[in-house]
Amino acid sequence: MAGRYGLNRTAKTLRLDYYALKKHIERDGIAVADLAKKESAAFVELTSSPFVGVCDCTLEFENAGGAKMRVQFKSSAMPDLAALSRNFWDQQR
Repeated sequence: MAGRYGLNRTAKTLRLDYYALKKHIERDGIAVADLAKKESAAFVELTSSPFVGVCDCTLEFENAGGAKMRVQFKSSAMPDLAALSRNFWDQQR
């Protein structure tokens, strides 16, 4: 396991004494330096989750003059809330 996952990770996962495991490996004729060598991946594909949450939200604005605005949306994309509120407050001037 230490050859595949590294000495430190193996000792930690199996709750073994790091130095005792190191001595055991060296006694078997395996160089500890060889354990650290790992193959690096040439390509890693990152995919997005197929499950995207849907936002269900209601916003209500009301100013001191009694003007009201209610916005309700259900979407996987979040609208520009700053622009919505800015438009409401700017129209009241």
